[in-house]
Amino acid sequence: MQSNVPEPRTNEELAPLIDAHIAKVLEDLKAESSNEYTPDVVDDLTKPTEKLAQTIDHTLLKPEATEDQIKSLCEEAIEHGFKSCCVNPSRARLVSTILSNTPRTITCSVIGFPLGATSTSSKCYEASLAILDGAKEIDMVLPIGQFLQSDHSYVYNDIFSVVRSAKGVPVKVIIETSLLKTQEQKIAACWIAAEAGAGWVKTSTGFNGGGATVEDVRLMRLAVRHKEGVKVKASGGVRNFEQAIGMIKAGASRIGTSNGVAIMGGSPVKKEESY
Repeated sequence: MQSNVPEPRTNEELAPLIDAHIAKVLEDLKAESSNEYTPDVVDDLTKPTEKLAQTIDHTLLKPEATEDQIKSLCEEAIEHGFKSCCVNPSRARLVSTILSNTPRTITCSVIGFPLGATSTSSKCYEASLAILDGAKEIDMVLPIGQFLQSDHSYVYNDIFSVVRSAKGVPVKVIIETSLLKTQEQKIAACWIAAEAGAGWVKTSTGFNGGGATVEDVRLMRLAVRHKEGVKVKASGGVRNFEQAIGMIKAGASRIGTSNGVAIMGGSPVKKEESY
């Protein structure tokens, strides 16, 4: 969460700021060579390491996930040293209880998931309850419909309100890149999230097609680097070590995946799961 976050803002105020930022990021994108960025979140890009494990949000968000499957997710996360278990809010208390004696692995809860279409009040309440149940990070979906109709004030205030409700717990904002058709839209979504106090911008839910791409991650990194501390999470379709490293090289500091074990060289890829 960013300090000194402004109070809610209007479309008239936001529009010129967004336009100026889009122009700057597109210029930066043209100027940056493909090998200019050097990631610092892992210590070895050639093999799975403990630092790589600490970039992984081990994820199970399927609506049919059972308690036993959630428990298995936690066991895998503990064994491999993943950063978090990312689950639906109804599972946050179970996960936080299992992980209570494992400080290197935390509970992450999604809210407003997977559509981002619930009311701002609902998202705030959902985030507060998830945090009470032990969530140490919150992944929210921005209101995509309002964003696509250029109601940037609504989007900003939606994120702002959730960040304020989270009371210091980091908030990741899912911009759902598969539904944003232009670079300009993706830059604008990232700028709004960063300005509203989010600690992260995240590519995808995994429920609306598409997924993380190297190009999108690189663009998102450039779109938020004006805000110190704001990072990028690549989520959706990251199934193996090579793909994970590609995302990290592009600028991702976190990987959201149901295939964390496979990335670390363990069990076969779960092809039916893309998030």
